Amino acid sequence: MRKNNNILLSGCGGYIGSRLAKNLLKEGFKVRGIDKGYFGFDAVPAGVELIKGDIREPKKSWFKNIDAVIHLAAFSNDPTADFSPEANWETNFEGSQSLATMAKECGVKRFVDASTCSVYYKTGVIPKQVFTEEDVGDCLAGYPKSKRATELMLLGLNDKDFEVVITRKGTVFGQSDRMRYDLIVNTFVKDAFTKGEIKIHAGGKLERPCCSIVRAVDAYTRLTNAPNVEGQIINIVDDNFSIMTVAKKVYDTLLRKRNVQIEMDVWATGTGVIRSYVASKEKMERLLPLLAFETMEDAIVEIWDSLVALEDPEDPIYYNIRNLEQLMYYKTRLEKLGRI
Repeated sequence: MRKNNNILLSGCGGYIGSRLAKNLLKEGFKVRGIDKGYFGFDAVPAGVELIKGDIREPKKSWFKNIDAVIHLAAFSNDPTADFSPEANWETNFEGSQSLATMAKECGVKRFVDASTCSVYYKTGVIPKQVFTEEDVGDCLAGYPKSKRATELMLLGLNDKDFEVVITRKGTVFGQSDRMRYDLIVNTFVKDAFTKGEIKIHAGGKLERPCCSIVRAVDAYTRLTNAPNVEGQIINIVDDNFSIMTVAKKVYDTLLRKRNVQIEMDVWATGTGVIRSYVASKEKMERLLPLLAFETMEDAIVEIWDSLVALEDPEDPIYYNIRNLEQLMYYKTRLEKLGRI
């Protein structure tokens, strides 16, 4: 098997992308990064050949001498997808289609796509089963709908000359240079820091597969060259946790490691759409054995310590939906003023 050492990484300035880019460089890969800059470019590590571009309008020059694409750029949660359904579809499906089609035309050998375990949830239902890669939920909401459509489209492009690999990640946690505080573990630690409490909806009974950012980064790095993964969908998860279990981990860790006691505000009812599902990691452990990971406890401490030095944890830049709302507000204002 030839080595795929020249990587095109979309979303290189994002939460996972910025940390992945750094790891790829450390492992000796050459990295060309594509990013539109919704969150700025400060988190893109030195050494990345940065192209400021939009995946909806790919250029053939992007793929020159590229062996493999890791495709992370996307609207990456339900709130952003619901805020702008049209942009969500244009980016997540149409942008992915344009990027992958051109990659194949340009002779790229492997295309690694970031999908999501959100394709498993069924609206208003708390399922009892453990979902494998053969399963999907109803995919009625904009975000999982766009991601599932992208999976099917990409699998249709897979062949011996263009190897498609799809990852369904659980909810990611951990520290990054482009930090997000709108992911469950990260949110709980941030709220513990800023408010001294964490709020737990639906009695904490809802369940979710979680994935350390360390494991996600290692998975993507290895999938550029891993054997026997072409044409496969693979769940990338550490384990499955109830929301209450995550809350207790945050509470116990901060008490033991940082001598901080927080309040847990448990609500019997939930808010918004019920999203509860658990995902199998059997296939991941078989095809990608011994992936690196960071324990949730270690991640909690690292996030807490980073908050100590952070000027404003409520800055919209750390929240996908707040940042998008702010960008759209200023875009509208500038249009009204005739500036754009």
